[in-house]
Amino acid sequence: MQTELRIAHDRPLSDALADALAKMLDEARSQARRAVESPGPALHDYRRTIRRAQALVALTAPTCRKHQRELIEDGLAHATRRTRTLRDLDAVLPVLTKLEAQAAEGDEAQALAALRRYLEAAGEELAGSEICAWRLRKNVRSIAGLAEIFGAGLHGWVELDMLRETLRDQYRATRDAWRRACRTEKKGDLHLWRKRARTLRYQLEALSSRVPEDESLANLYAAFTAQTKALGQITDLLALISIVEDADPELLGTNAERLAKWLDSLADARAATAMVEAEELFAVKPKSFAWPVEPAAEPTPEAPSDGPLTAVPDELVQQTDD
Repeated sequence: MQTELRIAHDRPLSDALADALAKMLDEARSQARRAVESPGPALHDYRRTIRRAQALVALTAPTCRKHQRELIEDGLAHATRRTRTLRDLDAVLPVLTKLEAQAAEGDEAQALAALRRYLEAAGEELAGSEICAWRLRKNVRSIAGLAEIFGAGLHGWVELDMLRETLRDQYRATRDAWRRACRTEKKGDLHLWRKRARTLRYQLEALSSRVPEDESLANLYAAFTAQTKALGQITDLLALISIVEDADPELLGTNAERLAKWLDSLADARAATAMVEAEELFAVKPKSFAWPVEPAAEPTPEAPSDGPLTAVPDELVQQTDD
């Protein structure tokens, strides 16, 4: 089960941010230790935890000293090195299971069965429990001391509005990536959109925990969580296509070109749907994103009127003139 990125709302913000990163790094160490017993789930949760830590560091970038921030970013980047293949070989199996359920019989079913045999053999050879555990325990050394560096580099005067500004910048970058993916329809641009949406999701997760009374943040977090999951399913399908295209035809045991073409058509259809569904979510202008709406000012009551003016009697006019 994933450990969410949470910023305590009952502590000073700088202290709560430092604690949040420390908890993510502790969770990463825990997952690295779990990799021998449960390599697949441990690897996924380890990578997600590091991604959450990276999202938090990006969220606080303007309020963290540059030298310390660069050390943290470098350490977190090294923490996931050479884990992509391990992750893909495990992540594509649930995708394959869903495809097998859709293709109950015929040539497609036979091709998928051959692909499963190939993936299981490749997974045992390239991503077994010992390999996975060794890799994570080697990589996890990269995060040693990062929590202390973050705590020292974070400015004590960090405020919530500063984090909201960074969040708006991330939303703008995510929306730009979506627009580019819609325009080019390239796989690389779709991957970039997913990466930026994932960072935005984790930042919303963190900020919504700090301001639990802000329903708009909670709603945005739910919306971008759904978007990220949908995009993740598409990119997992793209990873499966890459495996098919790179596979040795004899070892694969089926027509790789035909299978890749069929999978590619499914990915294109799902990507087109995701792009259309994102239109409403990205209709918000960046300057209004995740910013609390101030209540409208109450109208100033007008002074009470004594009624319509009437003509002044001549006697009063004369008295006044006197």
